[in-house]
Amino acid sequence: MNSLSNSIFFEKPNPFGECHITQIENFEKKFSIKIPKDYRNYLCHFNGAKPINTICSFNSNGGTIVHHMYGLHNHEAYRLKVEKGMLLFAEDSFGNHFAINVSNGENYGFVYFIDTELIDTEFNAQSIVMLNKTFDAFISSLTSEDMFLDNLEKENPEIYARIKEFKKNPQI
Repeated sequence: MNSLSNSIFFEKPNPFGECHITQIENFEKKFSIKIPKDYRNYLCHFNGAKPINTICSFNSNGGTIVHHMYGLHNHEAYRLKVEKGMLLFAEDSFGNHFAINVSNGENYGFVYFIDTELIDTEFNAQSIVMLNKTFDAFISSLTSEDMFLDNLEKENPEIYARIKEFKKNPQI
């Protein structure tokens, strides 16, 4: 797949300022990692820009919404982090993380969802879900709220009706 260096996938580019290749290389040296090419490209062109489509479905029971994307910058909030061989690059509204495996091995570059409520000291099958094999594939897999609701209306009309009712009464 070609890299997503196209602004049709993202909102305002570079909310944390421009990111240059030397910044990425310094970050890689600091954490002794190698960032996958597609994510490097994202940092160089968009550095923290939120995707336009934000709904991430990861199993038959649901998904979540990409709430914030981290960037490479000098501020503490929403900054890229590396934990246990995972590059945390985004979070949902509940503080759960989206991460790229930056450990050398067969799953290098894979994108994961990490449920912070289920995680203890180690990543395990209950707390981590593999989403895609690349960052670009992850971004391409995200859907809009309208598309999600259209699919939900067909697949689960009862839940769709409840969501519509909640939207009529936002104070609930």
